[in-house]
Amino acid sequence: MGKNNGKGLLGFLAGITAGGVVTLLTATRKGSEVRKDLAKEWAAGKAGTDTLKKELSGMAGSMRTIFDEVKESPQFSEASAKLQKGFEEAKGRAEALIEEAEAKAEAYRLDAMERAEKLRTEAEAKAQKLFANAKTAIMEGKEELLTPKTKKRATGGKKKAPAKKTAAKK
Repeated sequence: MGKNNGKGLLGFLAGITAGGVVTLLTATRKGSEVRKDLAKEWAAGKAGTDTLKKELSGMAGSMRTIFDEVKESPQFSEASAKLQKGFEEAKGRAEALIEEAEAKAEAYRLDAMERAEKLRTEAEAKAQKLFANAKTAIMEGKEELLTPKTKKRATGGKKKAPAKKTAAKK
């Protein structure tokens, strides 16, 4: 990268130098004449700038006057009142929509809570029924129907004492 930059910079400087030499050799007027012409153009440009500043300042004053007249006109007051009224109506509609959305959100929240409570109650009832069935199965000696987890819950973690064999089975 360093080598390319050096070559590019050298070529750029060579081009500027060659352009300057060609300009000096082909110039039709002396440097002093060119400087005088540039000074005249500068002075004329400065005078033109001053004139432009004055004209723009006058235009700004005229625009202020026109704006004040328009501002005081009945049409402006009417348009301003219509805009204000439209803004107030839009604001009222937006507030009503927000209130409606908040009310719906609250209704959905309450409905979801009600449904969740209902599901919790149903699940609790099913769990109690399963627990009762598991206890019955253990009492009747049908433990093979239970999963180890259900068996543990039904007995409270205690193992059931093995059943005594009857004399008839011996």
